[in-house]
Amino acid sequence: MVGIDFSYYTTGGRNHLKDYSGEYKSDMLINGYRIGTKYRNYNILNSKLYFGVQVSAGFIFSNLNINEKLNIFDEVMADEEYI
Repeated sequence: MVGIDFSYYTTGGRNHLKDYSGEYKSDMLINGYRIGTKYRNYNILNSKLYFGVQVSAGFIFSNLNINEKLNIFDEVMADEEYI
């Protein structure tokens, strides 16, 4: 079996520190889109078990968004967004 494969991936993370003197927060979000081809071959061994091999190749297009914020004693020192 030969086919075209399209996938969507996402993950993210947060760094956050806060105490009486201020706060730092960084949010990171990554999105990825994959398009490619795949080949799959499998053999049925019995009614509940089969053995298979799959090979896949393609490209991933991704983007990273970062939001950072720094407050010191209730004063906003930095509020940045990177795309």
